[in-house]
Amino acid sequence: METDGPATGDRDGYGRDVERLLAAVTDDTRVVAIDNPGNPTGAHLTGDELRALVAGVPEHVTILLDEAYHHFAVAPPGADRAGDQDGYATAAELGLEHPRLLVLRTFSKAHALAGMRIGQLTGPAGLVASLDAWRTRFNVAAPSQAAAIASLADRDHLQRTVQGTLEGRASMAAGLRELGVPFTDGLGNFLTIELGTASEPVVAAYAQHGVGVRPLAPYGMAEQIRVSVGTPDEVDAFLAASREVLADVPSRG
Repeated sequence: METDGPATGDRDGYGRDVERLLAAVTDDTRVVAIDNPGNPTGAHLTGDELRALVAGVPEHVTILLDEAYHHFAVAPPGADRAGDQDGYATAAELGLEHPRLLVLRTFSKAHALAGMRIGQLTGPAGLVASLDAWRTRFNVAAPSQAAAIASLADRDHLQRTVQGTLEGRASMAAGLRELGVPFTDGLGNFLTIELGTASEPVVAAYAQHGVGVRPLAPYGMAEQIRVSVGTPDEVDAFLAASREVLADVPSRG
């Protein structure tokens, strides 16, 4: 539930209001879903906000907390974690307790196994068991399971992936600030950019430069694009294209 609108030149956008979200919960509510950090806006709840949300949800309601991007919500080496990450914390770090709290994570992002389509769910044993009874049998292939298990042990690869993403995200953010284009500098592996005009022509213009960016119209965001962090060469290509593509967008300050 976003409350403060799109990003501007001096602040990120799409902040969330826990009190409004809790006020929307009724006796008929069965599930509250929150992605933290969020996709595609990049918004997140702080640890204090997440703690308040979980504490305020009735015990009969299931909480689905999606932490797909949590690997990238860490401070760079040597930085102050709380100061750099706007108070972000995972459910595990907070020690959250709720009888129906389920945490979802994926191997598609930092573990680089998107093609394997595999993730994990943790929560109270009884609730997880009841969900497992509804799971389609053999819905995860053996190679996917083997790859996921192997990736958990490959800490060096995970560290390189996360560090490279943080560096690329910082480079993209610095380049967009130079151009004066507002964006949300979120905690995922992407940035959400405000155009002030319909996104389709901008997406097409990037494509002419060999750069793929994602329109967000399916999310009701007709004037925004989402750009994932790529390799250093891909980041450079994006910034080079942006100097031309974003030169005349109405949002530019």
